Amino acid sequence: MAQRPLLIVGAGGFGRETLEAVRALNRVEPTWDVLGFLDDDEARHGLEVDGLPIVGSIACAADHPDAQVVVTIGNPDNFTVRRRIVGTAATVSTLFTVVGQP
Repeated sequence: MAQRPLLIVGAGGFGRETLEAVRALNRVEPTWDVLGFLDDDEARHGLEVDGLPIVGSIACAADHPDAQVVVTIGNPDNFTVRRRIVGTAATVSTLFTVVGQP
């Protein structure tokens, strides 16, 4: 079975924790081909986080139309940030798996 491509939105703590969860799942049953992180901070584009590249902003999801996207952005002071990002992302990609969506 071919692994399904996956992009992780947000290269912060929640994104890194999500990556580790996906890696643990893949050890049991290889399911996901994690392509990298999406992050709107241009200064971070091209850097690596836990061995994966930050491939670009959320708009780069359009470059990977077959990829599922998991949104791992969270801000306890602003719970609407994830909803805004999902709304933005939905304009560039059609299928999202959203982690922690209220």
